[in-house]
Amino acid sequence: MNYRLTFLLLIYSLLSTAQNSDLLDKYTSKVTAFQNVNEDSVLFYIGKIQGLAVSSGDETIEAIAQLTRGMHQDHYGSPDSALYYYRSAEETFQKTNNEYRLGIIYNNIGVVYNHTQQFDSSIFYHQKALPYAEKTDSSIYALSLFNIGNGYHLLGDREQSMEYFEKSLTVAEAIPSPKMILKCATGIASVNLFSNPKKSIEILERTLPQIEEELFGELHNAYNIVGGAYFLTGDPGGGLAYYKKGLSVALETNSAPSYVISLLNIGECLGALGQIEAAVDSLEKSRKISYQNGYGLYMLEGWKYELAVLEQENDYRRTLETFKKYQQTKDSINLEAQKKNIAELETKYQTELKERQIVEKNLEIASQEASIQSQRNQIISLISGLIIVLLFGSIFYIQFRNKQKAKLQSAIINEQEKGLEAVFAATEEERKRIAKDLHDGVGQQLSALKRGFEDILESMDPKVKLKAQQLKELVDETAEDTRSISHQIMPRALTELGLVPAIEDSLNKSLGSTTIQFEFEHFNLRNRYEERKEVAVYRILQELVNNVIKHSDAGHVSVQLFENQSNLILIVEDDGSGIGSTSADGIGLLNIKNRLNTFKGKVNLEPSTESGTTATISIPV
Repeated sequence: MNYRLTFLLLIYSLLSTAQNSDLLDKYTSKVTAFQNVNEDSVLFYIGKIQGLAVSSGDETIEAIAQLTRGMHQDHYGSPDSALYYYRSAEETFQKTNNEYRLGIIYNNIGVVYNHTQQFDSSIFYHQKALPYAEKTDSSIYALSLFNIGNGYHLLGDREQSMEYFEKSLTVAEAIPSPKMILKCATGIASVNLFSNPKKSIEILERTLPQIEEELFGELHNAYNIVGGAYFLTGDPGGGLAYYKKGLSVALETNSAPSYVISLLNIGECLGALGQIEAAVDSLEKSRKISYQNGYGLYMLEGWKYELAVLEQENDYRRTLETFKKYQQTKDSINLEAQKKNIAELETKYQTELKERQIVEKNLEIASQEASIQSQRNQIISLISGLIIVLLFGSIFYIQFRNKQKAKLQSAIINEQEKGLEAVFAATEEERKRIAKDLHDGVGQQLSALKRGFEDILESMDPKVKLKAQQLKELVDETAEDTRSISHQIMPRALTELGLVPAIEDSLNKSLGSTTIQFEFEHFNLRNRYEERKEVAVYRILQELVNNVIKHSDAGHVSVQLFENQSNLILIVEDDGSGIGSTSADGIGLLNIKNRLNTFKGKVNLEPSTESGTTATISIPV
C-alpha cells in the first residue's frame, strides 16, 4: 500500500512536469515568433514563462525566463540589461550542469559584446561556448565558430578570421545546414573582398548554386558581395548583373533597406559604365524610398554616389546643386539623429515601464496560480495523510490480530504440552506403582510360595514329589517373569543407578536374546539428569529399539549418547532396510514426538550410511 501511494504521487509529479514542459515550449516558441514582429507580445510571453517558473518553483524554468529576457533586451538595444539577465541564467545552468544551455548563454553573451563593439570580449565568450556546443549541438557549435571568425574580421585579423570561418563552414556542411553554409561563405567572401576579390567571387559562385533555390530570399547580401568583388576587379558589368539579382531578392522579400542598397550599388555600376542618366535615375529612386522610410543615411549615400557620377561629366553647375542638396540632407540627418536619440530614450523608458507592469501583472497571476496550487497540494497532502493513517491503522490492526492469534495458538500449544506432560507423568507414576506392586506384592508372594514348595518337597511322598517339583519350577518362572515385567515397566537401574546403566541393561535384555549385534557409546555426560528427561530418553530408546527388532531386518545397531551445546543427544543407527512410510507415520514415532514436544526437543529420521536408518534425538538440558 505504501509503495502504491508513493507511485501515485510520483505519477502526479511527472504529469505536472510534463505539462510545465509543454507550456514552456509553447511560450518560448511564441517569444521567437514575435521577436521581430510585436514587442508587446514578446513581453507578454516572457511574463508567461516567468509566471510558470513561480508557480512550479522550478529553477531551470526561472533561468530560461532570464535567458529569453536577455535575448529580448539585446534585440531591442539594451546590452547592459541583456548581460544582467544572461549572468543570472548562467549561475543556474552552471549549478545544474546544463551544458546545452551554457553553450547558448555564452554564445549570446558574445553576441552582446559584438553589438557593443567589444570584440575581444565577444571572441572570449564565443570561445567559452565552444566545448559545450561541440558536445550538445552542432548548429550552435558552427555558429560559435562563425561568430569568433566575425570577431577577428572586425578586429582586422584576416588570418584568424579565415581559420574560424573555414572551420565553421566544415561543420555546417557536415550537418548539413544551408543557412550556416551561406553565412560562412559570405563571411569568407567579406574577409577577402578588398584584399582578394577574386577569392570572394570564387567561394560564393561555388556555394550559391547549391542553395540559390532553397534560400533565394536570404541571398541579398551574398549577391551584393559578389557584385562588389566584380566591381573591384574592374568589371562593373559583372557587378551590375549580381546587383540586379540582389534587387530581385529585395523585391521578392519586400525589404525596403535591401531595395535601397541595391539601387545605390546599381547606380554606382551604371556610372562606371558611363550610363550617367540611368545611374542618376537609380540613385534618385533610392533617395525617394529612403525618404519615405526615414533612411537618412541612405539618402546621404545616394547624394554622395551621384556626386561621384556627375564628376565624370565635368558638369560643375549640376554638381554644385547636388553638393548643396547633399549638405542639406546631412544637416537634416544630424537634426533627425538628435530627435531620434530623444525619442529612443523616451521609448526605452516606456518599454521598461511597460515591461515592469507586465511582469508585475504576471507575477500577480503566478501568485494566484501558486496559491491555487498550494491549496491543491494541501488537499492532496490531506488525502495522502488520511490514506497513510488508514494504512497504518490497518497494518496495526492486522498485526494486533496476528499477535492475538499467535498468543492463542501459543496458549493452546502450551496447554497441549502441559496435557501431554501430565499424561506422561501420570503414565510413569502408574508404571512406578505397578512395578512396585509387582515387585513388592506379587513378587514377594511368589517368593514365599516358592519357599513353601521347597519345605513341602522335603517331606512329600516320592510319588507326588515329581508333580510338586514341576509346580515349584512354574512358580520360579512366574516370579522371574514378574521381576522382568517390573524392571521393564520401571527399571531399578534407571531410578537407582542412572541413565547409562539403564540403557546398557535395556540393550542387553532386548537385543541380547536376538541375532542383532549392538554397541553403545557414551561420553561428555553428567552424573544424573532431571528424572523426567532420563525417563523420556529411556522410553524413546526402547521405542526405537523395538522398531529395529520388528521392522528393520538389521544385523547391527549402534547407539550413542552424549551432551553437546546444552542438549542431550541420542543417536540410534541401524543397517536394516530403512525407514518406510508405515513406521515413519506410526504410533511409535508419534509417541516419540509427543514426548519430545513437552521438552521442546527434536527428532530427525534419515537414511544412514549403511543403508538403514539414523534416528537423532535432541533434548535441551
